[in-house]
Amino acid sequence: MDKIAAAVFMAKAVSIYKKVLQSPVARPLMELLECRWENPQDAAACYACFYEELAGCSYSCNLSDYLFDKVLYDDNLFTRNCAAGEYIAIPIQLKNAVERELNAISVLAALTDREIKEHLKEHYPDYCQLIELLPGFKSKNSRFSASESWGEDLVKFAEFCKSNGFGQFARNTSFYLEGDRLVPMEEATVEPMEDREIIDWRIGVVDTMQSWMNGEEPGPVKMSICEQEPVRFLRAAVYRYKNRGLRLVVVPSQQQRVFNRVLKELSACPMRFVALALDADGKTRGELDQYREQKENVMAICVIGAEMIPE
Repeated sequence: MDKIAAAVFMAKAVSIYKKVLQSPVARPLMELLECRWENPQDAAACYACFYEELAGCSYSCNLSDYLFDKVLYDDNLFTRNCAAGEYIAIPIQLKNAVERELNAISVLAALTDREIKEHLKEHYPDYCQLIELLPGFKSKNSRFSASESWGEDLVKFAEFCKSNGFGQFARNTSFYLEGDRLVPMEEATVEPMEDREIIDWRIGVVDTMQSWMNGEEPGPVKMSICEQEPVRFLRAAVYRYKNRGLRLVVVPSQQQRVFNRVLKELSACPMRFVALALDADGKTRGELDQYREQKENVMAICVIGAEMIPE
């Protein structure tokens, strides 16, 4: 069995990290490797799609860096368990499966543009000269330090998730809800304010957050009718505990009807969250009072009268 056929077979068996192979670069790459088209123009169009996505990413046409990044920040059963500090408790069968899948993806990542072009030539021998004109790409890690077979770094992947979290929560600290997806926000700094009422509220939030992160019971849900920049303030406050797994999710007032659902979804994640509701009319208060006794990893905060979209 040649290298391409083996790579396809191994990749087809990937299940835990399957979202990596469904990414905009990996999907057309797999189609190129399977090469089921009778018409060579279809193969050329697929290569163009693959290259457009790879060239448009932040990894300078580097296939290996692109796929490694997708693996590092994937959200799956393994990364969630590692983020919860449960690597030791993961069954050996699951660890072995993850190791095999990481090795399979690393084989794909190591494929060179030369190997893919030669593969296309075997299927379309009349187009060899034109296939040579297809643009090239890199296939050796330049931004990440990784073993040749990524499965050898299984423990390092686990340690990364434990220290940084999983999926998008490992990549960013603050988010706001837009439709059904979480949109990352840049980190923020907060300018000093002189309003005594706001200062007292902020001190109370920080004290509660500190006690909560130290394992003590959090205080009552924080409400406010005076805070003018709750998003900016909480982004900065949460960032202090970034390395201890704390993240911020902001729900704008336009979506307060789904706030309770967001709280339940966050409570199922093996990390800690501050969930901020920007409540224009105070209707969220009842939901928070009912929710607070149910979960321990989400600190819910509601700012009454706030309806701005996070900047």
